[in-house]
Amino acid sequence: MIADASVTFCYSWDSAVHFDREIVCSYIREFARVMRPGASAFLHHSNLGEKASPKIRDNPGWRSKMDAALAARTAAESGLSIIGQHLLDWGQPEMDCISLFHKP
Repeated sequence: MIADASVTFCYSWDSAVHFDREIVCSYIREFARVMRPGASAFLHHSNLGEKASPKIRDNPGWRSKMDAALAARTAAESGLSIIGQHLLDWGQPEMDCISLFHKP
């Protein structure tokens, strides 16, 4: 529904922390598709990674197995530049991450 290279800013806060890592990666790839050159994206996601239980309800705040490294790798593979990543300590050290991307 959204045309390629038509969006100047993508944003997701406080929902993708619960998404399975494959879904978060698909969002990053979709961000890359719809972002026009010069656009930016802001994505708040889990950083529990391998520390996460397979049972999401057992994880703090029901966080998924996503992590900062996978977000950065997926963004780079999708043609996005990493502006930065900021780890958040909410109840557990480095539990969440804010990833900022740019489309050159």
